Amino acid sequence: MELTNVFRSCRIGFLLSLFLLQVRGLSDVCAEDATSRLERLHERWRWEMFWKSGIQRSRYTLGRRVSIELFWNNDQLGFCSLGLDSCALYTSSKSALGEMVGWSSGLRHHNLDAETQTFLRNPIRSPVVTRIPGSGPPRDSRSFETGEGRVSIPVIQPGNGRRDPGTFHKCKTDLLLQALDVPDAVQGKIVPADLGQLITTLKELSGNIPITMRGSVEFVIPYYAPSDPLVDILVKSKGNPDSIIFLIHDGERWSVGGHFDHQLSQSKIDELRPVILSAAMTTVRAP
Repeated sequence: MELTNVFRSCRIGFLLSLFLLQVRGLSDVCAEDATSRLERLHERWRWEMFWKSGIQRSRYTLGRRVSIELFWNNDQLGFCSLGLDSCALYTSSKSALGEMVGWSSGLRHHNLDAETQTFLRNPIRSPVVTRIPGSGPPRDSRSFETGEGRVSIPVIQPGNGRRDPGTFHKCKTDLLLQALDVPDAVQGKIVPADLGQLITTLKELSGNIPITMRGSVEFVIPYYAPSDPLVDILVKSKGNPDSIIFLIHDGERWSVGGHFDHQLSQSKIDELRPVILSAAMTTVRAP
């Protein structure tokens, strides 16, 4: 196992070196630690490409060269690219990118500087969790339908805010787009060290399910890395796919971020269900 991890690390380092060799025209500020920023961005793109949740798939073409502007401060890292027709801003640590706190596509400007300034000045929008009318207290819970009834779970509210472009460092570079492999956790079937804590969160969630329903509800957990920004969990009722919940990490533990139910989000369920099943690690029955 240790030897396998060594080979995997060498392979990742080699691919990243190829990726970084395509960087051109880095400013001095960007060159100071461009490797770590681009590594975090590249790993996030791998995750997004597999889970179909972010980078413009139709625009990301292997071997294509695009211009990109990076911007960052102490706790955030983002990019804009006319070639990828998108901008994104993430929370950031030294090891990985976290929650996506801003996103824009269908860029209107033909100037990368102008697009970056517009993106950073506009309200930063997080994904909105749609609620079923009459679902309960709006700030800390919502209800959703399973095959056997309505269940209430806690949910974290999205937030809005403005960013001052002047608070970000910026630099531009050209990138030759490299292959985005399946994330290491899925490809190597790596069991995460915090799986027990995630299962505990699901068991706590199960406390909201009526006792008569719990025996028929199961959670399908895919392979994930502890540094992943979220984990999609497939909820099954009587053995049939019913809905999807996603868990987010608050820096200390996994908690419920939101839910896609069959009434309002069937298309999202249809999109994510086969991906979750292809990466399935374990199934936990509601206690």
